[in-house]
Amino acid sequence: MLNRTDLVKAIDHTVLRPDATLDDVLRACDEAEQYHFASVVVHPYWVPHVERRLANSEVKVGTVVGFPLGATTTRVKVYEMRTVVAMGAQEVQAVINISALKSGDMTRFRRDIEEVLFASHLTGLTQEAQTTLTQFVLETAYLTEREIVLVCELVREIGGEFVVTSTGYAPGGASTNDLRLIRQAIGANMGVKAVGGIRTLDFALDLLNAGANRIGLSASVPIVEEFIAREEKVPVGSRRR
Repeated sequence: MLNRTDLVKAIDHTVLRPDATLDDVLRACDEAEQYHFASVVVHPYWVPHVERRLANSEVKVGTVVGFPLGATTTRVKVYEMRTVVAMGAQEVQAVINISALKSGDMTRFRRDIEEVLFASHLTGLTQEAQTTLTQFVLETAYLTEREIVLVCELVREIGGEFVVTSTGYAPGGASTNDLRLIRQAIGANMGVKAVGGIRTLDFALDLLNAGANRIGLSASVPIVEEFIAREEKVPVGSRRR
């Protein structure tokens, strides 16, 4: 059975609202440290602030590339990737080129994924080799089951380590059916992250039980507080902090 440590270590505390402020971002960092979340995920603009705030923390610095549509050029994605890694990003969600996939341009689609993955392995400003965990975002709301399987198999083939269901910006987000399909396609050795529409504890637990290793949340704190309250069998919001 999932325990509190399992839950918090699966959470990527996410601040990707277009109107997020520096106060919002720094508050998320403090919350992530308090609850021991896996990472804080922000737009590239905020990466230096998060890197400084979490410099002495086990919480990872996360960001996004080609976000949220994935339709920019590969060269731009590569530049974004190299830039955010140089700034201190440790985990990066890169959106696949959905348009290329839908158009059947598989040569360009594959090259896009390969070059973005390669760009995450670089010699940083300190001249030390860095390897950033690259998570490829599928945006399942726009894909057929066949396309989901195809992308998962391709990411696995080129050496990718993680796939993500969604950006949170599409009409639909994570679902247990998609999680099971993805897990079946990639096997047990790759990671899966569920994102989009996860606003309740029960749904978060369902996704983890369906095969997710990580869940991307903006409602991280109330969800964890509810889990703790259930453990302690007290009403939500009545615990002493």
